[in-house]
Amino acid sequence: MIGARLVRQWRDFQVARRTPRPNIAGIYAQARGGTNFIAASLHYHPKVFAVNEHQFEYRRRLSAVFDEGSVFRADGRQDKRIEQIRVVLYNKMQEFDPVLWDPRSEFPSGSRFIVYLRNPVRIHQSRESYRRRHKPRRVEWVDSRQNFSRLLSETQEILETHEVLRMRYPSLLLTHEYFCCEYERALPQVHEFLGLEPMPPTNPRDFLKHCGKCGRNLTVIEQDKQQWLACPRHGRPVMGCGRFNPLRPLDRHGVLDESWKTSPDVRTMISEVRRVLGDGLADYFWNGDYSANLPHTDWIALKRAA
Repeated sequence: MIGARLVRQWRDFQVARRTPRPNIAGIYAQARGGTNFIAASLHYHPKVFAVNEHQFEYRRRLSAVFDEGSVFRADGRQDKRIEQIRVVLYNKMQEFDPVLWDPRSEFPSGSRFIVYLRNPVRIHQSRESYRRRHKPRRVEWVDSRQNFSRLLSETQEILETHEVLRMRYPSLLLTHEYFCCEYERALPQVHEFLGLEPMPPTNPRDFLKHCGKCGRNLTVIEQDKQQWLACPRHGRPVMGCGRFNPLRPLDRHGVLDESWKTSPDVRTMISEVRRVLGDGLADYFWNGDYSANLPHTDWIALKRAA
């Protein structure tokens, strides 16, 4: 099996040498902002390779990036042909190398960027929930006014990144809420933005078929009250970055659920969103009409919006 893997790696390397260098695309966003979902959704396209979020060096050869795994790590290369890849997608790369991914840097010709925005209040609540379940010592995600203020500063930096990028490169400002609620319409729009043939959403079971390590057919198991794909030999669930479960159904009801507004401090937090980020963003998230993306594609106009 090791010999077969080495042969495959050598073949992929030789193919990559003869293949035109793919364009890079970057997702600028925040932790717990839904980026693993959009990265996985785009990875299903045969011409997109969404890398593991801990890879950020876009100057590496495609064969090296391809070999180290995707947003689904070792199990994420199913049905991918390296010679067909035209876009390599990086996720939250500014967290790991803010110098390399400084929006004022010069990126290769053909680069495109997605600035992905989620309701800051819900990011704050999601961070606290995730911290309690998985990382109780992560103090920067504790539910506190100081941490929420820091989160709003992060959001402001993300929006300013869009303003810097859009002057020189195609930059798409997109909300997580719109992408989820209008998934069948929004996904082909993002494909088109990336310069690809628009395609409808893909069933994960049609894509993730075989174990990335031993090649066995993946089966469905029950764990944590959810269904997961897993290799019958290794038994480990196929899990994307951030514990993303590819079999978890798209939860439009969860996106539209307004129970987040019952938090005792939510009106204070929305007032802070309004003060720091402007009326346009505060109204968009508070009103909860996600049938359309943000009404303005530039933050300056959005911040002025009443």
